[in-house]
Amino acid sequence: MLANLTFILFHSGSLSMQKFSLSKITISLSLCYVTQFSYADIQTSNSNTQVTRQKGVEIVNIATPSQSGLSHNQYNKFNVDKAGAVLNNGLQTSQTQLAGEVGKNPNLRTQAATVILNEVVSHNPSYIAGKQEIAGQKADYVLANPNGISVDGGGFINTPRASLVVGKATVESGKLTGYSIDGEQGLTTKGTMSGATNVDLIAPTVNVSGNLQSDGNVNILQGHNKIERADNGELTVSVLPQQEKVLDGTVAGSIQAGRIRIHSTDDRASLEVTGSNLTAKQVTVTGGNVKLNGKMVNNTTSSSKNISDKDRLVGKGKLRKDTQQFDKTYVKADSATVVASNHLTLEGADIQAKDVVLVGGKTHLGTVKTKERTISSEDRAKGNAKISESSFGTTEKAHSTKIVSDNLKLIATDGKLTGDASKINAQNLVLHGEKGVTFQGVTEQSYYADSSTFKIFRLNVRPVEVHNLQLLRIMWQAN
Repeated sequence: MLANLTFILFHSGSLSMQKFSLSKITISLSLCYVTQFSYADIQTSNSNTQVTRQKGVEIVNIATPSQSGLSHNQYNKFNVDKAGAVLNNGLQTSQTQLAGEVGKNPNLRTQAATVILNEVVSHNPSYIAGKQEIAGQKADYVLANPNGISVDGGGFINTPRASLVVGKATVESGKLTGYSIDGEQGLTTKGTMSGATNVDLIAPTVNVSGNLQSDGNVNILQGHNKIERADNGELTVSVLPQQEKVLDGTVAGSIQAGRIRIHSTDDRASLEVTGSNLTAKQVTVTGGNVKLNGKMVNNTTSSSKNISDKDRLVGKGKLRKDTQQFDKTYVKADSATVVASNHLTLEGADIQAKDVVLVGGKTHLGTVKTKERTISSEDRAKGNAKISESSFGTTEKAHSTKIVSDNLKLIATDGKLTGDASKINAQNLVLHGEKGVTFQGVTEQSYYADSSTFKIFRLNVRPVEVHNLQLLRIMWQAN
């Protein structure tokens, strides 16, 4: 169970984000990266850790653990291909899913590790494409690489807790005491991630796409932070002084979990949740500038045909259709909280939760418009005459923000609370805008035109007829 976060302070009509604590979480997840390797690439930086290969899988005999149970392993390179890697934490022979039977790890002597730290000490980023399995006794797992981590298509086996950290690990007296996140490299994931209990992703910038499924908690933390780790695994996060670079992040795709927490501690940065589907008992998103919006995809299709008259080719016709596909961001939860110290924007988002709290310095519920444009043309020839006919039509559609909740709070602590064609259905509704509350409708348009030209060495254009259809729509329900 994660501890409560204490990171929102109200004063002088604004929000400030300070310090919060996270309790110990357990994680197993499926991970992925963009580059594909034909072989694994794990290179240790000293003789404390040894690497062999079995059935195409890298077997890592982890270093002797300290009295507190920490196995500290250092690498020049740590990459995992699709075949995966086994971290041998076995005091005796173990049966693994990835490599079959694996012999005992001679480095363990009489004690297995309770925490396995894999730390990259060179300048090489890590690419993870396969599963990482702990053979023998279960242990918490940490991959720390300040040079960046990219994941695509993998996961964890026999791992009660896993942390992917783009930063430096702090080890004192044989204990993992925290992390320093002060670089500019990021953590990226794509593809399908499933079979996880909990997920913990920590980096200066985090960009998540694909599909992540978890029975427990998904926690995403980005920004420059100093993190202290207690013996029980509890994390205390302190925000470091801001650097010149603004640390924007994106969460796309789908996340299904017991609890989803997405935090950005750089109050200048933009945290964008785009085209996502977040489903959990509790969803919390916080940052300086937070945007929940849909994803726009442009598509173009075209075709052509011959025009005949009595089996004689007299012309050609063309048809082109330009469409914009819009994928909304959906949030389904018992409790949903989104907080931005500066700007909070929801555009084409759909939130369904028993309790919803939306707070920003300035808060806006917006609408996204998509267009579908069709263009057809025909060119015919007869003697010295050439006839060209064309028509086009454009349809505009508005995708509004929709909120369905028993208890809804919409708050702008510094500026206005505004909305465009928002659909709100709430049993108990609280609205507050420090400088006012304004909701209005949005126009949808459709217009069509036909034109033809008749050429005999000169161009004559028939007047174009344009038909406009306007639909004004606003829906407001509050019981």
